[in-house]
Amino acid sequence: MFIIDFDDTLFDTRVGYSRMRISALKKIGVSEEIYKESYLKAREEKGVVAYNHQRHAEILASYGFDKKQIFFVLEKFVKKEILKKFLFVDSIYFLKKIKKLGQKIILLSSGEKKFQKNKFNMLGIEKYFDEIIIVPNEKKKILTKLLKNIKDKKNWFINDK
Repeated sequence: MFIIDFDDTLFDTRVGYSRMRISALKKIGVSEEIYKESYLKAREEKGVVAYNHQRHAEILASYGFDKKQIFFVLEKFVKKEILKKFLFVDSIYFLKKIKKLGQKIILLSSGEKKFQKNKFNMLGIEKYFDEIIIVPNEKKKILTKLLKNIKDKKNWFINDK
């Protein structure tokens, strides 16, 4: 079985995608420092990963920015042509290769379910997976559950961390 992470494993989240978003928000006055601070606030709520553009726009509005304008800028980055730029160049090749091995392939990601699913659908990667699991917090619990009863097979967890 293969369990594969999404952010920074298949998709260049931190370096490429985030940089482009920071650059776009700088054009309307949001500094990189404010972006990072507000992103962390938007990302987590009561120990659960809750990030989505609406939430981030609301938090930036508390800094004095126009909520609708922020939301509009952030939403530009969930279009297929933009997202595809940040799928690592070998991700599809890799997924096709391991699919041929005939083993179960699970996409495991943490985040706000609707927001993450939208990215997967736009990228067209869901077809390579037998199961997609999106957790609102740490992956450790679900990994333990997935691997608990499997002792006779090799299992691979592919993650950026």
